[in-house]
Amino acid sequence: WTRYQGRNGVALRTVVAYRPVKNKTGPMSVWNQHKVYWEQQQIDTDPIEKFTHDLVEEIKVWIKQGDQLVIGLDVNEDVRNGVFQRAMEEAGLIGLITKQHGLDGPPTYIDGSVPIDEFFVTPGLDSMRCGYFPMQFDHRSLWMDVPYCLAFGHDLPPIVRPQARRLKVGDPRIVKAYVEEYDEYLRKHDLYR
Repeated sequence: WTRYQGRNGVALRTVVAYRPVKNKTGPMSVWNQHKVYWEQQQIDTDPIEKFTHDLVEEIKVWIKQGDQLVIGLDVNEDVRNGVFQRAMEEAGLIGLITKQHGLDGPPTYIDGSVPIDEFFVTPGLDSMRCGYFPMQFDHRSLWMDVPYCLAFGHDLPPIVRPQARRLKVGDPRIVKAYVEEYDEYLRKHDLYR
């Protein structure tokens, strides 16, 4: 992850992560590497569940700090409706690509039939432009356009209030002249009823 500090306390944290696939066969699979690591820490857990739990706990901390979040993930499950998608929703994040393009998105893995890659963002960043690139290598890359002012805040220029002349309603001559001028305007534009 990387955290960018903007104006007026606005901070954007970008995160890129890979959620393991349950692959017990290859000793060098990410799932097996994580399993070995956690066993060495005397923690008996499923690496996929541990990944999701730990990421959600970090998200809570980051949101409490006031950060805006953009989390790009290879989720390795259907991002439209799955355990991970529900965990992100409960943490307060929104699936940006799914929100913008609907539930009929293309597969994002070459041998897959569903989208497994997604950007999860905090509310306020969920209306950004985003989309899919063509399939490259074994995944379809995702893109998003983060406007500078949303990511880093901006300083509004001071409001300059014009000094207007005040109507002096205490002088009957001025009021009479104004009413006559207004009546004439209404008659001229056929607005008098």
